[in-house]
Amino acid sequence: MNKKSTLFVHPVKWCFIHLLIFVFYACSTNIPDDKKNADWDGIQSRDTLVVLTENSASTYFQFGDQALGFDFELIKSFAKEQQLHLKIKIVDDVDSMFRMLGNDQADIICSNLTYTALRDSFADFTQPIYATRQVLVQRAFDIERPKQKFPIIKDTSELHNLMISIHGYSVFHERMKELERNLGSSLLLHIVPGSYSTDDLVRLVSEGKLAATVSDESLMGILSEDYPNLDYHLEISRPQPICWAFRNNSPKMKQVLDEWLSKEATKIKVNQLRKKYFKVNTTSIVHSHTSLVLPRIKGSTISPFDDYFRSAAKEVGWDWKLLAALAYQESRFDSNAVSRHGAFGVMQLMPESASKFGCDSLDLVQGNIQAAAKLLQELDRSLLRRVRNREERLKFVLAAYNAGLGHVQDAMQIARKLNQPDSIWYQNVENTLLLKSQKEYYSLEGVRNGYCRCHETYHFVYRVLSYYDHFKTMNIQ
Repeated sequence: MNKKSTLFVHPVKWCFIHLLIFVFYACSTNIPDDKKNADWDGIQSRDTLVVLTENSASTYFQFGDQALGFDFELIKSFAKEQQLHLKIKIVDDVDSMFRMLGNDQADIICSNLTYTALRDSFADFTQPIYATRQVLVQRAFDIERPKQKFPIIKDTSELHNLMISIHGYSVFHERMKELERNLGSSLLLHIVPGSYSTDDLVRLVSEGKLAATVSDESLMGILSEDYPNLDYHLEISRPQPICWAFRNNSPKMKQVLDEWLSKEATKIKVNQLRKKYFKVNTTSIVHSHTSLVLPRIKGSTISPFDDYFRSAAKEVGWDWKLLAALAYQESRFDSNAVSRHGAFGVMQLMPESASKFGCDSLDLVQGNIQAAAKLLQELDRSLLRRVRNREERLKFVLAAYNAGLGHVQDAMQIARKLNQPDSIWYQNVENTLLLKSQKEYYSLEGVRNGYCRCHETYHFVYRVLSYYDHFKTMNIQ
């Protein structure tokens, strides 16, 4: 059966399922004490904190050679301070997370989790990390035909006019039922299975396949960058606390977590991460290569670092103007540039890559460029067997430089699953790379690196090669 045909779950059937889940949670928390981890002391004794989260733009994802996400970075800071190792388990839906927590398969859920009284009955929670509102997500215009506008609901009294697709286990469903009681009328609620993430539902609204959904305002601050045709201005809840959840009857763990979250340094960290992940610009990004402004080059140099580009390129057998084009795309030749993800220097290397390829020179510009050239060479060797054509392989290498080799290999695997060429970039693997933001595709067999918002990479390859072609037209040796 086609996956899309399974989106609907009958409300009566859902209520029965929800009751069974609740009973299971209640029973699963009664595990004998001798079979449980001994609260915080047990975690310390095994030296490892087992964390449940999901692949999403706000929680955890891999980009380049780094694991990122608001929840991941915050729990990583906590574990580092407590001198604990982290073990991350990626789980599809909140139901499964609470079930695993109740079964003593994990210590904590760090996954953009809203505190509710129902959830408090089968788990303990930290003090609030931050608060966010629920918002209605609607399509404002057609992404392919921006002049085609759609009516927008601007008041909760109009909600009954719209089919709203949400997860049955979610706080969004609880809020919709509360609104039904307050409004005195039934709403058109379309219950979707947990195999669809909130990110998936937002994308389906953008594509016009669903009429509307509900999301956190903070998450929409991220996703609006990818889906600029969405309106999410209608707030349908007051600010609600976002917390981490852990096993019942763990008073010591709650004390340690709350004390850490109360620290001024932690509050500063939370604010920095919220700005990093949730405060993004809403520049329109569409699935086509938009026009770009080519740099004006005067005289006989492309940049102040041409000699460094020549030297590094000679060592690895590349064209120095290609390195210059990559640097222009990454930093506009600004050697002091630092990205919100921590990439630095004229080549915007992540710290792990810089260290791996010997970027420890006192001359940070030269070291940065040399390390980037070595990274490109390694990526080229890794892709040689799968993409034999050198010119074509260059596109894959550039994509891997930006998003990480694993995500590019995943995109190639998705292409094979869809019976598309896996060694041709434009209109083929570049498009399957975009599918990595959809659970339907990043969960396919053989796709190993999970969720990724790869819109930036989609444009990155085209832009670097455009700058490269531009630099090659100049009579500079």
